[in-house]
Amino acid sequence: FFLERSGLFEHGNPRYTQTFFSRRIGLRDQILAGARMTGQIGRFSLGLLNIETGEKLGDLLGSKSTNNTVARIRTTLFPRATAGAIFTGYDTASRTNYAFGVDAQYRFLSASEFTAWITRVRDSQQIDDAMAGHASLRIQNDLYGAEASFSSVGADYDPALGFVRRRDARRYAASAQYTPLVEFAALPFIRRLMLGGDYAYIEGQDGNKQSVDLEIEGGLVFNRRDGVEVVLRRQFERLAHSFFIRPDAEILPGDYNYSQIGIAGQTDSSRRIYGEMAVLAGGFFHGDRTDIIGTLGYRHSQYLQMEGSFNHSRIDLPISGGDFSATVLTASLLGAVSRKLFAKALIQYDNFTRDLQANIRIDWIHTPGSDLFLVFNTSYHFTGEGDDLFDPHRDVLLNNRVGVAKLTYLVLL
Repeated sequence: FFLERSGLFEHGNPRYTQTFFSRRIGLRDQILAGARMTGQIGRFSLGLLNIETGEKLGDLLGSKSTNNTVARIRTTLFPRATAGAIFTGYDTASRTNYAFGVDAQYRFLSASEFTAWITRVRDSQQIDDAMAGHASLRIQNDLYGAEASFSSVGADYDPALGFVRRRDARRYAASAQYTPLVEFAALPFIRRLMLGGDYAYIEGQDGNKQSVDLEIEGGLVFNRRDGVEVVLRRQFERLAHSFFIRPDAEILPGDYNYSQIGIAGQTDSSRRIYGEMAVLAGGFFHGDRTDIIGTLGYRHSQYLQMEGSFNHSRIDLPISGGDFSATVLTASLLGAVSRKLFAKALIQYDNFTRDLQANIRIDWIHTPGSDLFLVFNTSYHFTGEGDDLFDPHRDVLLNNRVGVAKLTYLVLL
């Protein structure tokens, strides 16, 4: 329901400051009913979403229900230039929250672009409106690239249907890359050299420094698009308030400086057997941290592909409860009978929640542009304590089991 043509509703900076983030809908209550429409009229792309949420079906359209509305329009001004606007509304008996944003994008040269957006939020529980905005310029070609950006997020900026990673912040960022083709007689398998750096400086709306992030990287790309990379990272964090990195481990206010170094390698993903591996180690809030990330995939044919990955972090902080590890294991299977009938299974486990979750999705394209989706979700919980992964002596409890069917049919007018 949310994923189809989801790109039309994007507005803001993904994973940082988004005017609309679909996972906010139904986070507090159940989704009772909803309607969604997307389409194209000439140069204009249109999207409309309206969903009612509440504790139970009897709340539908009553005083205890919540109405969630999103309206989006985007148009082409001239070749390679677009502009758009978005509106989100969150209405309850005790609160209204409206966000209105505009955005523009202009692409030029081969892969360069200028992007800008701004959003204003009006909330019945706040006296003044709050705003956020962003502007960036990226110059990119096959040899070099450079980008500069500026973002500002107000202290009270809170779109009810959006996502905000950090408020009360002004972010100045710049990056540069140099990727020349090289020829070494002694090393004929090396095809390209990669050098780059990223810098971000974040301050509050009062001008006081909050964070600094500097990253320098260098790598090699081989003839089959295999590659290796080394990364050096230096970070500064100023905490005005403490936070709990886990329920029994509190990181106190103060200034923190730490450095990390990492190495990564990956093979060409078009190989029958492919993979990638990365290790990052160094300081972390006056302690130590090591991250190990890996993926291994096997492509049997165009009809069957399997992949497994793990993400393991080892944390050692000089505080009570600061010695722990976090691990996420994921496995996926993609199979196809034909171009019209295919399925994907995804299984994931992490040692913090100790939940084993599975998602199976079958997609049948019964007519061009129209689909029948069958989805099965299930979740199990492994009881017990500690950070260990699987323990056969633990009890296994069923969290939930859900089946969903979705039918779409494209009508050409």
